[in-house]
Parts: sequence; C-alpha cells; structure tokens
Amino acid sequence: MDHTPTSVPVTLPPSPMPGMLHPLPKRTRSSFRSGSGFSTGPLRGAKH
Repeated sequence: MDHTPTSVPVTLPPSPMPGMLHPLPKRTRSSFRSGSGFSTGPLRGAKH
C-alpha cells in the first residue's frame, strides 16, 4: 500500500489530499526521483 501509491499519490493526492502533501514533501524529494521514474513510466527508467 506504500509501494504502489507512492508514485500515484505523489501526483494525484497532492491536489485532492492536502494532508498527503504535508507528509509527502519530505519523502516526495526522495521519492520524486523514484516516483518520477515510476509515474513517467519505463521511458525514463529504461533510458537510465
């Protein structure tokens, strides 16, 4: 529940869930690199 929603909630919940943005900002930076690749797809992950 924390692995899959980590990439989706980072881009979706931020708007409808202001509470997630609060605790995510700290993890968002670290997850941003991991979440960005997941959210973007294998496009960025494959390039790496």
